[in-house]
Amino acid sequence: MDGIGDNIMKILIVRFSSLGDIVLTSPATRALRLKYPEAHISFAVKAMYASIACLLPGVDSVISLKPDQPFLSFLHQIREESFDIIVDLHANPRSIILGRLGRASKTVTYNNRRLARMRMVSRFGGSIETRHTIENYLSALNPLGIERANHQTELQVGANEEQSVADRLMHSGIGAEQTLLGIAPGASSTVKQWP
Repeated sequence: MDGIGDNIMKILIVRFSSLGDIVLTSPATRALRLKYPEAHISFAVKAMYASIACLLPGVDSVISLKPDQPFLSFLHQIREESFDIIVDLHANPRSIILGRLGRASKTVTYNNRRLARMRMVSRFGGSIETRHTIENYLSALNPLGIERANHQTELQVGANEEQSVADRLMHSGIGAEQTLLGIAPGASSTVKQWP
């Protein structure tokens, strides 16, 4: 494993945004927990998504990047934690800087295939292999010896929250035996929005 053993005590997963992408990291967070059951796993995320990151399987703590926090201050905070492994599931300039300067013994980064995607939608055309984001996230864990993992997404919601939703549905006349379909046509990016 490239000079890093199984005696891993602290892991940082980095995915700053957005809602759906954070939920899609759940197979990776779960796989890391299975591989390193004794490790403390932290998740670095923008503050507005911290409540979702707290629900990811295997995550012990969330480190929030606040909107007004200078990035150098956040980097210093990460460096002080002395993580053994940083798992970069964002692969943007800030997460790459965290991986390189975060003082971890090992950093793994997912391949977001940004250049291939840009070429595909530009005037040059072309195509790229279609792989689900979950598969790309899990592939980033291969250097850690994680070759196979359950692809099912998961949020660990407590019994109180489940009961609250059941009560709200019942109040609206929707029973537990009924099938629900959720539709979310909005998105922050124009290309992801429904017409």
